[in-house]
Amino acid sequence: MQQPASFRELAESLEHLRKMQKRLACYPDCRIVLNDRFEFDLGGGESENELRCYLPESLLSQIINRDVHFNNAEVGCLIEFDRKGPYLVDVSTVLSFFHLPRPAN
Repeated sequence: MQQPASFRELAESLEHLRKMQKRLACYPDCRIVLNDRFEFDLGGGESENELRCYLPESLLSQIINRDVHFNNAEVGCLIEFDRKGPYLVDVSTVLSFFHLPRPAN
């Protein structure tokens, strides 16, 4: 059974996401809240747009560890979303990079 993602893993995944945001120059104006325990702003400031994502801790851990892709979980309706503000397609694009980076060879 998969252990819940640790705060360290979540922080490393956020760092990876930030690198990809910089590379893509994609900063949607939206605040993300995962399971009411980990939150961050994609736009770099305080946003009024908010996306709350609720998913089983085991699924979050699988996404973080690259066993399951975020977009597959999203399309498969395995994540419950509570959105405040407009739908921003770039949010899904950026969240697809919320996982641990590949290990260096």
